[in-house]
Amino acid sequence: MFHKPFIFRHFKVAQDPSVMKVGADSMILGASVIPGDEKRILDIGTGTGVLALMLAQRSNAIIDAIDSDQLAYMQAKQNFENSSWGYRMNAYHSSLQDFEPSGLYKYDLIISNPPYFEPNHKASQESAKYRERREARSFDNLDFYDLLSHSARLLSEPGKLYVIIPAPVHQIFVDKAEKCGLFPFYQSCIYSKETSPPVRYILGLQKQKSAYEENRLVIYENDGSYTREYIELTKDFHAIELGERKK
Repeated sequence: MFHKPFIFRHFKVAQDPSVMKVGADSMILGASVIPGDEKRILDIGTGTGVLALMLAQRSNAIIDAIDSDQLAYMQAKQNFENSSWGYRMNAYHSSLQDFEPSGLYKYDLIISNPPYFEPNHKASQESAKYRERREARSFDNLDFYDLLSHSARLLSEPGKLYVIIPAPVHQIFVDKAEKCGLFPFYQSCIYSKETSPPVRYILGLQKQKSAYEENRLVIYENDGSYTREYIELTKDFHAIELGERKK
């Protein structure tokens, strides 16, 4: 089935063959991470390449992106080549566990929208579309420990890792990160609506222990329109004005 490209303000993301489409998690994570003078950035599990492209728009860094899925790798590569920043973006068909940079360098910033659907081997009645989506984001392909331990391996000493994860596994993720030598310096709690329980956390992790910054983001007003804070956060990326848009 053909899927229309997702149109951003300064680039577009073709997404028809890729299992994972552009979603709210990637938009929020990519908009929340503001690169500084990083020289090299890595996007783990790049999918369509959307996070890598969002960071390319805001930086001058060399950006590598990896995905173990062949179709996702090919889609990301195409999207990079069709962007204004393709000359400094590289897509690799590789698992994180097997990935080694071609040089001796480490990464100053790593970003990932990691898998978080639990494996469900009894779900024989689920649709093929949902099964592909679940398997692409299953812990069978990349569990949190692998994500964290290999990120620590690939990070420079002052480097930073940013992820977005479901609220219910927040503390589990933080505990595993500390066992891998990564410690939070930033977290943002994401709410669908003001009166709803939290749905996601954005975490910033580094190798040094420090006090960390905390904030929160509410996406929708009660009437389904986007909040002012969400519109302000994503204004550099959405190709349309969100003020009147409903959920």
